[in-house]
Amino acid sequence: MSPYEALYGVKPRQMCIPATCRSAIETVQDFQIKREVMNQLLKDAIQLAQNKYKMYADKKRKEVEYKVGDWVFLKLQPCRQSSVAVRRFLKLFHNFFGPYQINARVGSIAYKLTLLVGSMVHPVFHVSLLKKKVGFKYTVTTELPKMGHEGQFLVYPV
Repeated sequence: MSPYEALYGVKPRQMCIPATCRSAIETVQDFQIKREVMNQLLKDAIQLAQNKYKMYADKKRKEVEYKVGDWVFLKLQPCRQSSVAVRRFLKLFHNFFGPYQINARVGSIAYKLTLLVGSMVHPVFHVSLLKKKVGFKYTVTTELPKMGHEGQFLVYPV
């Protein structure tokens, strides 16, 4: 559906003249040629813009793939909320929780993790929130923060 059709509820009127149809009137023939040229220019410009966007997006994208049974760290961004408690040095707090084991692959870019019993976080995460565990030594918090009834993380001072 075009934006015009969505706004007015009817299809826009178009002068649909087939490219094979030749007109005896020179003005109609010029209009048809200009319209075909303009359509081709627009298609080329859109294709060029899409290729440019794809090139810049692919520069920042990395193909990460995990296997079932791998251990990964989990990044939970809502833990850094300023609405729960105002913290002065956010960059010094833990960014990753875990390690957790990958239980299953869901789709092409999501994984289901085996979380702790009682955690109220959905166990399926996008690949961008995971970081592979390397080595055997780690000092990261394993307990996920508790969630309230409204879906916010409950944080209490120790």
